[in-house]
Amino acid sequence: MEQQAFFHICANGDDAKDFILSEQDFFAAFNRVGVCAANSDTEVVVFSIEETHPHFLLFGTRSGCISFTRLYKISTLRYIARTRGNTDGVSLHFEMYPVEDKDYLMNVGTYIVSQPTKDGKTVLPFDYPWGSAPLYFRAGDTVPVWYTYKRVVPKTVRVCDLTRRKRDSILHSKMKVPGEWQVCNDFLLPENYVNTKLFESIYSTHNCYRTFLSSGRNRDAVVISKMASVRGVLLDDFEARRVCRELAKEKFGTCDVRRMPVPDRLSLAGMLRRQYRISFRQLSALTRIHEAEIRKYIR
Repeated sequence: MEQQAFFHICANGDDAKDFILSEQDFFAAFNRVGVCAANSDTEVVVFSIEETHPHFLLFGTRSGCISFTRLYKISTLRYIARTRGNTDGVSLHFEMYPVEDKDYLMNVGTYIVSQPTKDGKTVLPFDYPWGSAPLYFRAGDTVPVWYTYKRVVPKTVRVCDLTRRKRDSILHSKMKVPGEWQVCNDFLLPENYVNTKLFESIYSTHNCYRTFLSSGRNRDAVVISKMASVRGVLLDDFEARRVCRELAKEKFGTCDVRRMPVPDRLSLAGMLRRQYRISFRQLSALTRIHEAEIRKYIR
């Protein structure tokens, strides 16, 4: 049985530069988190959506978190193709890695929460509507920003009480969510699916959370360095193929990767990753194994 762990999921903003182009895109990307959470065996601990990329901290099995990531990627590209006529050059590639060190876990949590502010937006995390930050360490009578978006405070409504047309305009997906989940101001409310208590347990106290939330560049640099390491090196395609062929010939006696059995190709992918830090998506192309399968066995 797979063990559960925290996993940091991040996308390269340079790849997905046109991920968000409008307020409608923000709503769709935000609500898509809940849709994917409802349809994968994982828990969302914290997330943030920005114009160029999303960030997630999930808790669950590796396969469950891979499933969430795959659903989010597929549903994002389908939404973009449907609303823009094509995928518009958006290349949404996620990196995923387990977070086991407690101090680093606290860094990652607040890194995701404070990302909009640190990226220059004139908003504090608990007022940013496109992420889960408004949920954490708040007084019981605090009204989250989703309820007062554009100064409108309507009543919440259950998903099952929405018309089909309205439900489709909020979810942008054929995947279903629990009927009792609440919607307000067209937000599929994060309190439906975000594990707020788990996030708060990482820091234990308000003061500890405040300390990490105001952490300086050194703590951010640790997270940024780790993400760069996990992303790996993207070699020139010609150079990557040359390296792959040479290693395959040396270790398995053939340059033709296509004729190698799957276990050997998986072993080759592991060698390429360890020796050359080649990115997962390039490993997938070189070995002809689905990226999600490579991620299950190679770190």
